[in-house]
Amino acid sequence: TILFAAGSAGSLNAVPAVKGNTMVVSRVERPQQAGHRFPHFLPDGEHYLFCALGAPEGRGVYLGRLGSTDAQRLSDSDSAAVFYAPDRVLFAREGALWAQRLDLTTWRPVGEPEPVATQLAVSADLFGDVALAETAPGLIAYRAAAGTRQFRWLDRTGRQVGAVGSSDESQ
Repeated sequence: TILFAAGSAGSLNAVPAVKGNTMVVSRVERPQQAGHRFPHFLPDGEHYLFCALGAPEGRGVYLGRLGSTDAQRLSDSDSAAVFYAPDRVLFAREGALWAQRLDLTTWRPVGEPEPVATQLAVSADLFGDVALAETAPGLIAYRAAAGTRQFRWLDRTGRQVGAVGSSDESQ
């Protein structure tokens, strides 16, 4: 199954990966929500995370399930969410990176979100987008919002061995 947002002001859709018809899989709760974006499947392949845009009481990270348009709000958020194995949901809020533990049997949040990093870059051009990814089990990559930013090559000990392109400050 492929999940996608056809536009920024609507519901999420799904289409079978092989052949089939497109179906609506989420329901935008107006007027609190303006649209759903950035779906991200969880390991079971049935549940997924998405970002709801809108008013403070309706926006955030939500959990949906294929076969139902009902969704559960996990947390207030300014961005899309990324699953971080084994059981964390990462998202941006107020310029910081947060982690929320998720019970993968009850599909409920556990405890309160915990801060992971400050000064996370969130795209001003694409509301809800965030420069954040799980790069390998146990590792995350994100883009900081302050200071000079530049991609750098590091050796296995963490020593810089080169740079890619120019830094943000020189552009």
